[in-house]
Amino acid sequence: MNSIIPSASSQTANSAIIDFKEAINVKVASLIEKDIEFFERRLLKSRSKYDRQALEVKLYERLLQEVKSAHTMQRELRCPLIRGQGLKDKQDIVNELFEGLKGFFDVEDHQYLRYVLEGENVDRMLIFQSNANRFIELWKRMQYNKSAINSKMEIANWICRNFMYKYVKGNVNEVRSFNKNTVWTGLKYKGPEPRKEQRICLFDWLPYKPIK
Repeated sequence: MNSIIPSASSQTANSAIIDFKEAINVKVASLIEKDIEFFERRLLKSRSKYDRQALEVKLYERLLQEVKSAHTMQRELRCPLIRGQGLKDKQDIVNELFEGLKGFFDVEDHQYLRYVLEGENVDRMLIFQSNANRFIELWKRMQYNKSAINSKMEIANWICRNFMYKYVKGNVNEVRSFNKNTVWTGLKYKGPEPRKEQRICLFDWLPYKPIK
């Protein structure tokens, strides 16, 4: 009788399933340990199969919430999730953005600017040497032209985590932090936006579209 030898792809799939099961078991055990007293009380009070099932549902809800939070954090860390448009691939978009933006940053920040545009983390704040609304409006265009596929809040968090801007008005000339709520509002609504001649990075693949 001939024995059936599993294919390499089948063995790889089985190994992946085993690893996945182990990872889930570790997460479930970790969630229980985090709130061991809660689960002990509920288990001691359980009087029926229904009580145990209700506790399982509570555990699965917590697991789902933790996974969603981890996924959101990963998206924010990798923000911006830039994608290609038409004949331009992602790297083409990143290269053109970098060339369009580098003039607004000190030379020593240029390398770090490229890193953050490629979704990497850096250990310094990069200073945009102009008004905040010019930088925000650029990322609004990136989103509604579908060149950045993150949510508005993810982009706002990313901007606040990596950038500051130069505020100049009257006798005031200082570097300021971006405000997350202000950035999010600027990404979502029409104004305040820079005048036409103040818009930056006006590429053919990144046109301005008036928001009614």
